[in-house]
Amino acid sequence: MGGTPAPGTPKFGRCAARKCILTRPHAHSQSRAAPGLIQSRACGRRAAPAVPSELHAKRFYVSGIVQGVGFRFFARRQATLLGVGGYARNLADGRVEVYAVGSAEQLQSFGAAIARGPNVASVERVETQDAEVLEQYRDWFSIEPGA
Repeated sequence: MGGTPAPGTPKFGRCAARKCILTRPHAHSQSRAAPGLIQSRACGRRAAPAVPSELHAKRFYVSGIVQGVGFRFFARRQATLLGVGGYARNLADGRVEVYAVGSAEQLQSFGAAIARGPNVASVERVETQDAEVLEQYRDWFSIEPGA
């Protein structure tokens, strides 16, 4: 045996709840995933956004000292903690655009975190706009190339 899966057990698969590559069993896949699916190291409570019943999207345009200070990585970390999907990217005018998808409550909490920013940033202003839900950003948060 020694780590060899039983006959018919997949060596890897996709988690039904999070759509991640799986390496060992985990709680959120037990009821919805096929037996024998395995969990990735990245999968867990904070690895992928929870899917709220009603999705909303917002764009945050953040001004101040927000480029070159880890703001996009801060946004991704906050999004992961709150279960928000979307992206962050630098804009040519010195602002950072943050697109977020989640429930109204998630977006409110995320907006407050964005307005605070990381310690080394200096957020002067955050413009918020309602946006269309883009399905490709619904399930994860990414850092996009600058515009």
